[in-house]
Amino acid sequence: MAAAVNHTEQLVEAAGLSVELRRGGSGAPLLVLHSEFGVPGWLEAYKQLAETRDVIVPSLPGYGRTTRPDWIMGAHDLAAWVTWFVRDLDLPTPIDVIGCSLGGWVAAEIAIASPLLINRIVLVGAMGIKPDKGEIFDYFLEGGLTGIRRAFHPKRIIGIRPLLWARVDTAGRGSRRAASRDDVSDCLEAIHAQPDAAALPSGDQSSDPADLGAGGCHNPAG
Repeated sequence: MAAAVNHTEQLVEAAGLSVELRRGGSGAPLLVLHSEFGVPGWLEAYKQLAETRDVIVPSLPGYGRTTRPDWIMGAHDLAAWVTWFVRDLDLPTPIDVIGCSLGGWVAAEIAIASPLLINRIVLVGAMGIKPDKGEIFDYFLEGGLTGIRRAFHPKRIIGIRPLLWARVDTAGRGSRRAASRDDVSDCLEAIHAQPDAAALPSGDQSSDPADLGAGGCHNPAG
């Protein structure tokens, strides 16, 4: 059994912002760009990757405790910011990158605009990439509950505490209150706290092509 790998969580000044940064492990650097749900904590996936890699997980602008600048308006702006973040942390380039959902869109933008920055790239359920059939599921047209249901395998969501699930469910059914970031983060934390559930993107268990590209960042061990 592998020994536990320690990680740090701190605020660093980089790319013109105060950035919430989680980092752990040793070896070749691996930059992980999170999904639209943010970073609920040091996930099991990060722990396993950190057994052989220096895993670097910044909260993107506007997520967690990272400053939200007015000028960032989309994935292209986020991609530019990430390149500056890599520069200011003095990370060696080209660097390996994993992008999850929204982070996958940002990583793909970087690969197009600054290809010399990236060594190898893994896109996990990347937004912004049209599937061969159907359309990408649009989180912004649905509530928080629907998004979570479409992004995770049913075994992952069945064990969520009823009151917590109801809180997001109510917000996702056209109530006056939209699902807050805390609601969604709490649900994600509960999902990732279930080690016995298979972590599969919804596209792996559904024939609906609209599910393709809707996944978050999942535990590769399952």
